[in-house]
Amino acid sequence: MALLENPIGTEDPSYLKNGNRLLLELFDAKVELVENLDNADEQLQALAARLSSSGKKPYLVPIGGSSPVGALGYVRAGLELAEQIKQTGIDFAAVVLASGSAGTHSGLALALAHELPQLPVIGVTVSRSEEAQLPKVQGLAERTAELLGVALPEHFKVELWDEYFAPRYGEPNAGTLSAIKLVASHEGLLLDPVYTGKAMSGLLDGIGRQRFNDGPLIFLHTGGAPALFAYPDAFDQ
Repeated sequence: MALLENPIGTEDPSYLKNGNRLLLELFDAKVELVENLDNADEQLQALAARLSSSGKKPYLVPIGGSSPVGALGYVRAGLELAEQIKQTGIDFAAVVLASGSAGTHSGLALALAHELPQLPVIGVTVSRSEEAQLPKVQGLAERTAELLGVALPEHFKVELWDEYFAPRYGEPNAGTLSAIKLVASHEGLLLDPVYTGKAMSGLLDGIGRQRFNDGPLIFLHTGGAPALFAYPDAFDQ
C-alpha cells in the first residue's frame, strides 16, 4: 500500500494518472491519498497499525527509503564512486545531487567523507530550507554510521543549497525547466521536474556565480524520467 499526497493540489489527470502513479497501478498497489505528509513517519505508523489490526503484516518503507538501512545503498555507491575518482587521478571540485528525504545525500556524503574528505558533497534541496533539511541529513548520516559501526568523521559537514526548490516540492520553477531543456537538448539526458531538474538548476547557477572551486564537477543523476510525463503543460510555458 502506498501513502501519497498531492503536493501541488492539481486535479489534472495527466498528473494524477501518470509518472509514478501509473507505475503504482501497474504494480497493482493500493493507494491511500492524504491531504499532506507533514508527519510522514507518524502517518505511516498509523497506517501500519491499521493494517496490523486487520490481520496484515506490514513492512514499513519510509519516504524515499530513507532509513539507515536504505542509506546503505548510497554508502556503497559512494565507495564505488570514490574508487573510480581515485583511478582517474582527477581533482574534482564537488559532487552535486538532489537532497530530499536525505537517504541519497547522507549515504553518499558519509562514504565520501571517509574516502575523499576534501571533496565537497553539495545537496540542492528539493522541498525545504537549509535550516529544515540539515538535521535530516545529519541525523540520518549519524544513524547510518552507527549501524555500520564506524565513526562519523570529525570533518563531516552537510552542505546544502536551498535557493532552487521554490515554490514548493513537486512544482518546478523556471530555472528547473530551463535546466531540463538545456541538458536534454545538448546532452540527450532526461532530468525530472521534482528532483534532478532542481539539482541541475543549482549546479548551473553555481557555475555562473562561481560558487565552485576550480575543477570538473560530478552530477549524481538519480533518475526520475517517468515524472516528466506528469508535467506536459509545464514545458509549454
